[in-house]
Amino acid sequence: MSGARPWPAGELALITGASSGIGRELALALAAGGADLMLCARRGERLLELKQQLEKAHGVQVLLFQGDLSRAATIRDLLEVVESLEHKPGILVNNAARGLEEFRLDGSPGMARMLLELNINGPLALTRALLPAMVTQGRGWILNIASFAGMVPLPGHALYSASKHALLGFGQALHHELKGSGVQLTTCCPGLVDTEFFEAGDLRFRPATSIPAADVARGALKALARGQALLVLPASTRWSAWMYTRLPGFLQRRVLDWICTRSKLTAPTPAPPVEPQPLGG
Repeated sequence: MSGARPWPAGELALITGASSGIGRELALALAAGGADLMLCARRGERLLELKQQLEKAHGVQVLLFQGDLSRAATIRDLLEVVESLEHKPGILVNNAARGLEEFRLDGSPGMARMLLELNINGPLALTRALLPAMVTQGRGWILNIASFAGMVPLPGHALYSASKHALLGFGQALHHELKGSGVQLTTCCPGLVDTEFFEAGDLRFRPATSIPAADVARGALKALARGQALLVLPASTRWSAWMYTRLPGFLQRRVLDWICTRSKLTAPTPAPPVEPQPLGG
């Protein structure tokens, strides 16, 4: 982190999904620039290892919150912790997400709700909680990690694409609403990233090139420092998104049909009928 960063040393950055991948790289980069951190993730062991590493290497203060943000109760717990802090976060990184599971008609409705809770409801709740103090202070930085799937829908990953479209639309609109407030909001849409997230997910359509998580973190923080509304990377992904959005509708549909064919997608299986349950007294 260079002195060109607009946030002062000691600014508190809250990062979700901080135990690995892009979130971890963002924590490393922000700590190197002197930011204090509040790291949130499910895996407590990894969080503790990262905390010790950052405090030893950079002398910054690192707070930890362990919990599964795909559960509404955990989001409420996190908001209570944030509310109790004397020094509120001036940097918010909405990075946590799950995954590339298919949204099938025979799938679990609970899994669908958990994905939406983490990918969109969590970022909305955290932004709503932290934004008033940022506006009052006349400064703040919000970084939303969306996806290429938020620009080009990925057949086979309908629910994930829907959540990232929602996050992208929210970020793009709010970026313009915040003009003149001193608060910057950047949405980052990476393509395929070299992380556990993509290794664990059943990615139906795999681009030819990928990008290291450290490069995403570095580019995203530079874009945030510049007040850039949208960052798409790597260059191949940026070019693909640019081309797709400029195609007429019938050609966009041809592209999506081609993805379906290449991915060998089959029609989803209808869910079995649900027996009606008697109403409780």
